[in-house]
Amino acid sequence: PFRQDILREADLIEEVVRVYGYDKIPSTLVKVSSRQIKEYKSTPNVTESFKYKAKQMIRNILISCGLNEVISYSLIDKEDLKTLGFKSEDIIHIRNPLSREQAVLRPTLVAGLLSVINWNLNRQIKDVSIFEMGKVFSAGHKTGIKEEEKVGICLCGNKFLNDWQMRPRLVNFFDLKGILESLFNNLGLTKYKLHHFNNQFFIKGQAAKVSLDNEDIAIIGKVDEDILRRFDVKGVVYIAEIDIEKILPLLKITHKMESIPKYPHIVRDLALIVKEELESQTIINKIKKIGRPLVTEVTLFDVYRGKQIPPGYKSLAYSIKYQSYKRTLIDDEVDKIQQEIQRILVEDLKAQIR
Repeated sequence: PFRQDILREADLIEEVVRVYGYDKIPSTLVKVSSRQIKEYKSTPNVTESFKYKAKQMIRNILISCGLNEVISYSLIDKEDLKTLGFKSEDIIHIRNPLSREQAVLRPTLVAGLLSVINWNLNRQIKDVSIFEMGKVFSAGHKTGIKEEEKVGICLCGNKFLNDWQMRPRLVNFFDLKGILESLFNNLGLTKYKLHHFNNQFFIKGQAAKVSLDNEDIAIIGKVDEDILRRFDVKGVVYIAEIDIEKILPLLKITHKMESIPKYPHIVRDLALIVKEELESQTIINKIKKIGRPLVTEVTLFDVYRGKQIPPGYKSLAYSIKYQSYKRTLIDDEVDKIQQEIQRILVEDLKAQIR
């Protein structure tokens, strides 16, 4: 008969020893020379140590955001992956699976997270905020199988359900985006950008990818209703998946502290009419670049579509914070920068000033 636990010589030796009796084998200490000890101490595995520390930090940040950690199987049902849009040739099959539900290696954490949501909903737990850190596997590479470490985050149900100060409301895209921002900022990853993104997991127009140094490091979006139906999940679900392998070289575990500014800041508002397809982040990046170094913060506080706004356009209103760490700013110099920002936005982005 086929024995899945006997794959190599050491496994066979273990079986013989088990039958013979462990108690009959005398105990001896492993002999290690002083030279070997010295070499081991002088060449510690820094990479693995750093990776472990980074993963613990990611875990602690997500827990502090109110998420619960879950652990699901690396072996999943092939039908779940077909539901998510994976092709058969991209799936790694197990030669001798224990069951149909554990027949393939997972290429994403999404299937496991949706299964956890389903499990909770079946037990009347409708408000779920979870994350999972684990390995995923993909085929078609030079090595045959590519193994990567990822973090998946999933939100479902209501927010503020048990808070007497806040009215309950459904979780939304910006709740999950806020968790990602908190995670990245605490890891010292501050120069990331969000871009529109279409993926088989998410509803079109309600998904984004996160990039850093021209590298895609995460995806985020609202899960497609057809996928939720096939996983027997009712309600609204938002999921993000982060590639740990790509962010590890960019992490800043130690943080640089800055003193509180001594000088007051000045705030100016700016309202624009722009084309519908123009991303707000593009405008924010442009404003910061023009106003550098005195523009320290740009916040979108209003989006309007309706009367007085032509079809295919939208109105965006921003709050721009000016501040210097060396001196007190005066209104005239801030007004000049504000006018320059308006001029360049009109010329480069074809914006209209309201």
